[in-house]
Amino acid sequence: MIKNLRPARAALLALALGALGCTMAWAQTPPAKRDNEFDARARATTQGLRRMAPIPQDQWTPEQKAANEIYKAARKNDIKSGLFMDLLRVPDTMEAVFKMRIYAQYKISFGDELSALAMLITLREWNQRQEFGGHAIEAVRYGMKPEIVQAIAEGRHPEGMSADETLIYNFMTELLRNHGVSDPTYAAMVRRFGEQGVIEGITLAGLYSMVGMTYNTVREPLPDGYVPLPDLPQMKSNPASAYSDLPPPFPGFPAARPAAPLPTQSAGDK
Repeated sequence: MIKNLRPARAALLALALGALGCTMAWAQTPPAKRDNEFDARARATTQGLRRMAPIPQDQWTPEQKAANEIYKAARKNDIKSGLFMDLLRVPDTMEAVFKMRIYAQYKISFGDELSALAMLITLREWNQRQEFGGHAIEAVRYGMKPEIVQAIAEGRHPEGMSADETLIYNFMTELLRNHGVSDPTYAAMVRRFGEQGVIEGITLAGLYSMVGMTYNTVREPLPDGYVPLPDLPQMKSNPASAYSDLPPPFPGFPAARPAAPLPTQSAGDK
């Protein structure tokens, strides 16, 4: 989502939020110019802020190169960094997740705004601050009320949702928190969106749970312009750090991927 957060779109969200007389700090407009993502994530790994560095292309295996070609055919550029670079450690997984992402982006039957709502609910459940900011902007652009986005960010039940938004909210929230859905919610989903819609909702929950799990595990630092989501009572996020906090590359910066530091051994483990 780093590349997807453009000033024009951020300005759209800021304008909508201005009408509310509030500031959503986690969706502030970032600087127009960003640091190189490959170098930024590599430096973050070297300095212990991120656990996985981008893999230089000259170190890719044949399987990784083949997976990149599938990505490139759709995106018109190579994998540079971020989620799909992380998943490239297992090329088959990267290919499968990328195909799910393409489906979620272009083919979900219940449309962009409801799809964005499902994404936000899932990312909020995983406290995924980095992805939430970009998708919040998308959601407002697709027509979602900023008040709804604000409520989800704060962990509150949104007021003023449409019937369809309420249905998607109930389905996704039950699925993620209860690990299943009630009979009334299931029946309502089938009546409105068919069994296809049920599976698509599950697909979005699974896809964006994987995004959240991956970024939380590798400890993805925040890009410029992002502020952490507030921790919900049952959650504690990793310490926030921004790529802008990192110094520029230094002479002799290592090209090879540095290994993640081993956990320190406590006295009770000896």
